[in-house]
Amino acid sequence: MAIRFDASGDYARRTASLPAVTSFTVCGWCYLVSYAGAWQYFAGLEDKLTNSAAWLLIGATNSDVLEISTASGGAAFASSPSTGAWFFFALTCSGTGANQGNGYWAYNGAGTFNKVSTTLNASFTPVVFNLGNDSYSELMNCRLAHIKVYDAALTEAELLQEMNSALPSRTLNLHAFYPMFYGASQRLLDYSGNGKDLTAGGTLTDEDPPPVGWSNGAGLCVVVTSGTAYDNSVTVSASLATSDSGLLNAAGGMSIAATAGMSEGSNWSALAGLTLAQTVALINSGVADLIGGLTLSQVAGLGNNGQLDSVGNASLDVSAIIAANCNWSALASLTIAQTAGLVHSSLLDAIGTLTLAQIIELGQNGQLDAINGVSLNTTAGLSTNGNLSRLASLTLEQTATLANSGLLDSIGGLTLEQIVGLAQGAMIDGVGATELTSTLNVVSSGILNGISALTLEQIAGMTGSGLLNGFGSLTLSQLAALSITSQLVVVGSAEIAITAAIQATAQSGNVIDASVSLDLTLAKTASGQLVAVNSLGLAQSVAMHLSTWIAAQAGIDLAVSQSLVAQSTATLLSSLIVSLAAGLTSGATVLTVNITTPDSRMVTVSLEARIVSVELENRTHVVAAENRTSSIGSETRISILAAENRITEA
Repeated sequence: MAIRFDASGDYARRTASLPAVTSFTVCGWCYLVSYAGAWQYFAGLEDKLTNSAAWLLIGATNSDVLEISTASGGAAFASSPSTGAWFFFALTCSGTGANQGNGYWAYNGAGTFNKVSTTLNASFTPVVFNLGNDSYSELMNCRLAHIKVYDAALTEAELLQEMNSALPSRTLNLHAFYPMFYGASQRLLDYSGNGKDLTAGGTLTDEDPPPVGWSNGAGLCVVVTSGTAYDNSVTVSASLATSDSGLLNAAGGMSIAATAGMSEGSNWSALAGLTLAQTVALINSGVADLIGGLTLSQVAGLGNNGQLDSVGNASLDVSAIIAANCNWSALASLTIAQTAGLVHSSLLDAIGTLTLAQIIELGQNGQLDAINGVSLNTTAGLSTNGNLSRLASLTLEQTATLANSGLLDSIGGLTLEQIVGLAQGAMIDGVGATELTSTLNVVSSGILNGISALTLEQIAGMTGSGLLNGFGSLTLSQLAALSITSQLVVVGSAEIAITAAIQATAQSGNVIDASVSLDLTLAKTASGQLVAVNSLGLAQSVAMHLSTWIAAQAGIDLAVSQSLVAQSTATLLSSLIVSLAAGLTSGATVLTVNITTPDSRMVTVSLEARIVSVELENRTHVVAAENRTSSIGSETRISILAAENRITEA
């Protein structure tokens, strides 16, 4: 695990997101193949890609002496490493003051370093971090391995710890870690988790690594390879990287913790159990296949087509992230909890059961498909075309949000409760049964379509052209509100109870003509109508204000099974309401109220079984309501619940 730079155009470098030159360390292992009797440099920072004006480098002089170099000068070591031997080196800088630039080298097993110091006369902004070369093409014939870069100047004691471990001993301020694993796809990768991969020039090759272990003894580390040598129980802790198609096969159980990484086609196959914890990452098509049980916790991440297939049980918790086309397929069960997120076209397919809890977010085409049962609770969110399709059942509760065309399709049963929100074109389509409870809001063209049964209760609200379409049955209760052109279309039966409000042109079209039960104080205004309802039931003290024109009439006779004397408008309406309520309370099935105007026009209000209607005899009479007028013909039949602003008073 070392890269060979052959002094024939070879280099590895990075030109973006570089460390500051005044708070910087690069350290690692170097093997000098030969000196050239010319200037040669193998690591450092420069301010230009070619012919730099400022730099901080480590390499050899034209006298084959190891040195550190700056634009204002440099410092040569008293002794230099021999060719054909591995040595540990470090280059640090803590500022522009005197002797704040330092160079170190030592052979393996040494207890102290050879050290020199110099002054960086002025700070500069690095443009390139080079390995094996510099901006003047002063190439070094060498091998490099286990390169670590820090956004800090490490002390000599800290550098001794780094010398004794291939893995970073200090993780604070770790800028990049290049273990330089074998293979073209691996040797340039950054394993710090910061994504600061290198770019190659020339023809790099792999050679044998330095004689240093992967741990300094502070913690156990096991390098796991392919085969069946680890088919009992495997526990891997501290910083683990499994890459370049590294295969773990038929393991009895595995636990990976503390900044473990799986990348570039890594394969975890036929594991009885797998636990990934503490900033674990599965990326670049990492595959976990046929696992008995999987737990991802504490900022665990699956990205770039990371795939988990045929896993018995999977649990993600504590801000786990599933991103960038990750695939979870054929899981027996999946639990996602505590700020876990599924984003960027993440796919969850054919899962037995799914539980999402505590500020879960499914966003940017996150898809859940063919899942037997789904439960989302505690501020769970589905947004930006999140797709839940062909679910056997779905429960959304506690401030769950479906927004930006989030799609729920062909679900067996759906329950939304406790300030659940469907907004901005969110769609629930083809659901067997749906229940919306506890301050639910369906707003901004939220669509509930093709549902066999829908229940809205407890101040559930539908506003902003919310659409309810094609229901077998509908129940609205307890302050349920449909307003601002909310639509109810082709409802087989509807039940509306306890101050349900249907407002603001809820649906244009014909009068109620299906099965509806209206209980307590229904308010329906602004020509809001229900379509395709067979019959209307009116119960208890429904408030009626027949129209504004009746208030202007004088000397109206009111007869409720008998003639009453002319009364003021307010008294007349009060008597009408009381009489209707009394009739219902007494169990009367037929109740007729005749109102005769002074010019002998008659209005008949009848309660016959479950039908309430208004008939006007005079074709030319004009009814005014909220600054609107409409001509009413003598044969026109108008539901008093369909007229604008007609039922407004309790």
